[in-house]
Amino acid sequence: MSHGLGIIERMFDTETERPRERPEAGESGLDGWTADEVEQELIGYEAAIARIRAQQLRLLRRADLGQLATSDGSRSLQEWTAARLDVTRELAKDLVCAARTISDALEEELGGGEVTFDRAVATCRLAVAGAPETTIDASRGYDLTGVQRLTAQQRRLTPTDEQKVFDSRHAAIQLSLDQTSASVWATVTGVDSEIVTQALEQWADRLPNLPDGTRDTRAHRQADAFVAIFRHALGSHGAEACGGGGPHMLLTADLATLAGSGGAQGATVVGGPRIGISAIEEALCNGSVSLDVNLDDGRVLGLGHATDVIPPRERQHVLARDGGCTADGCQNRYHLEVHHIIPRPRGGGHDLDNLTTLCWYHHHVVVHGMGYTIDPDTSPYRRRFRPPGNGPP
Repeated sequence: MSHGLGIIERMFDTETERPRERPEAGESGLDGWTADEVEQELIGYEAAIARIRAQQLRLLRRADLGQLATSDGSRSLQEWTAARLDVTRELAKDLVCAARTISDALEEELGGGEVTFDRAVATCRLAVAGAPETTIDASRGYDLTGVQRLTAQQRRLTPTDEQKVFDSRHAAIQLSLDQTSASVWATVTGVDSEIVTQALEQWADRLPNLPDGTRDTRAHRQADAFVAIFRHALGSHGAEACGGGGPHMLLTADLATLAGSGGAQGATVVGGPRIGISAIEEALCNGSVSLDVNLDDGRVLGLGHATDVIPPRERQHVLARDGGCTADGCQNRYHLEVHHIIPRPRGGGHDLDNLTTLCWYHHHVVVHGMGYTIDPDTSPYRRRFRPPGNGPP
C-alpha cells in the first residue's frame, strides 16, 4: 500500500497539481476561483488519474501473464480485479480490456495524461471491433458517445451472434413495492426494437392536445401509446386473436375501509396491483370489472356487469347517438368508450343524460389519468373539461 501511495505522491509532485485549499465555511460560488481555473484544475486531476491507470494496466498485464487470478482462485482476471481493487465489474472489465488490447502509442498518451482513461478504453474497443486506422484517428474528433456509435457500426454480426440476441429476448413486468405502479422492460432484437419504436412514435403522434391546448411530454405520450397498443390488442379488434372479450379485472375491496378512507383505500386487482378510485371509476365505465366487496356483516357482494356497469343496450345506444368522441374539437372515432359524467361512486346513474362517448385518450388519459372532469353544462356534442380540483363532478 505504501508503494502505491508513493506513486500517487509523485503524480502530484509539481506545484500546479497540488490540490487547492477548500473554501472557508460560509464562502459560496467561485470565491477567488475563475471558471477557467476550476476547469483546468479538474482537467489536471483527470490527467493524474489517467497516469495512474496507465500504471495499473502495466501491472494487470503482469498479473495476466503470471495467471495470478487463477492461482488466487478467481474465475477470471476481471473477477480478481473487481475483488482486489474493490471496484465495479464494469470498471474491472474496462481495465482488463485496456490492459490486453491497448497499443503502445495509446498507452504512452495515457501515461502522459494526454488522453483520459475512458477515451483510451473507447479507442481500444473501437480497434478490437476491427476499425481501420483512419477511423480510429477520426474518432478523436468525436465525443465518447460518438466513439461508441462508431464501434457499433464496425462490429461484425455473425449468424451465431444474431441467434444469441434472439435467444436472449425477454419481457418483464415488476410491481413497485407499494403495488401502485409497475416497471416494464424488454430485450428484443435490433429489428424488433425498431418496430416497437416506430409503433410507439406513430401512436404517440396520433394523440391529441390536452384540454388547455398544450401537448403532453413525449415520454408521457409514448407511455400512453404503449398502453393504447395493448388496449387495442385486447379490444374488439383483437378479440379473436387474444381470446376475445377485451380486458377484464377482478377487484376486491373492503367496504368499511373503502368508505372510511373516502375511496382512497382503493381496491386490489386479484393477483395484481392496488388501484385507486379513479381507476375503479374507469373500469366501471368500460364494463371491464367485477368487484367483490366485503360487507360489514362478512358477506361478499359481487358487483359486475349486471349491476354496476353500463348495460350493453344503453352503451350501444350512446355510441350510436354520439357518433364519435364528444370532446370539443376531437374527431377521433377509434376505441370509443362510454363515460359517466357523474361517476358511479359519486352517485351518477346509467341514465342516458349522464352518459357520453369519449375516445380512449380523453377517457383514459385526460379524465381518469389527469383528473379532468366534464363540464355538464356544455353542449352534449362539444364537451368541455374542467381542470382538476375545479369542483364537481
